[in-house]
Amino acid sequence: MSSCIRSLIDSTWMVRAFDDGAVVCTVDGRRAGRTVLPRPATSLLLVLGPQRQPWRLAVGREDGIVQLLSLPELEPILQWVASDLRISALASLPRLESDRPRIVCGDARGRVRAIGEDLPEGIAHTLFTLDGEVSALRVRSDRIDAWSGWDRQRRRWTGEVIRVTKSTEMIQTPLPVRSAHSHGGSGVQ
Repeated sequence: MSSCIRSLIDSTWMVRAFDDGAVVCTVDGRRAGRTVLPRPATSLLLVLGPQRQPWRLAVGREDGIVQLLSLPELEPILQWVASDLRISALASLPRLESDRPRIVCGDARGRVRAIGEDLPEGIAHTLFTLDGEVSALRVRSDRIDAWSGWDRQRRRWTGEVIRVTKSTEMIQTPLPVRSAHSHGGSGVQ
């Protein structure tokens, strides 16, 4: 029996990936699509279409492939060899003037790469590299935030560093401490 290892859930969609490579999509509680990948998924991303509705499913795999599947049928559309290691994070690039898929992926070695049909030769373009495995990505039109554990780097699309925040620099807010006499009553003045 296989186990669910990744899932995406929103108000009407649910996509689940299993350790045997199966991926299942349900819409409004009904199964809408199923496929079996050659290697298990290590990350999932719903890619929004022009009307800001789920349009495609990007799947990062154990073997370094990023595969684009149709929604809700889960039919294969495209795939890219993004790494020689497992894909650990995915995020959507801001839509440019076309509706072609553009994705940012991170791998177990810390490489952050852009992939998409409209990039030269459809290859993975390395943007920058972190010191450890990429654990999360967030993209904006002017920057990429990439995490490796609690450490975060904010960079421009060119790879230029905007800010680096190490886990040891996290802001700690002290909690207010109330004395026994600060609750009112007849405290000594």
